[in-house]
Amino acid sequence: SAPPPSPSSSSRSRFWRHRKFDVHYETVKPSPETGCKNGNGLTPSGPHADVVFVAGFGCGSFHFHRNMESLARRANVRCYAMDIVGQGKSWPVNLDDMDGHTYNAEGWVHQLGAFIDEVVHADADPDANDDD
Repeated sequence: SAPPPSPSSSSRSRFWRHRKFDVHYETVKPSPETGCKNGNGLTPSGPHADVVFVAGFGCGSFHFHRNMESLARRANVRCYAMDIVGQGKSWPVNLDDMDGHTYNAEGWVHQLGAFIDEVVHADADPDANDDD
């Protein structure tokens, strides 16, 4: 079996704290030098859109490296790929200390909502982060 693709140089690997868990995610932001190259000659103005990739059960954010790079560059959007708790680089989790978290759709929806509120929306505020 082939190894997963390596992240591109523009992909940033990070961790976010959700409940008691260190949740891994990756992000690729559009390059200010390249702008939008979406093939139709249009360059959108105003705020960037955000795209969040969520891998299914049993895989991780590394599945989206190539998609994120291309989409960020061509569509001028910020891309995120989040590993759900217990998957990808958000593994392992001590199953005896789950803090009410369950492996089901309801838990994943809650995690995704919190990720969007605490990470994606914070990135949209230029004053929220000064490490970019």
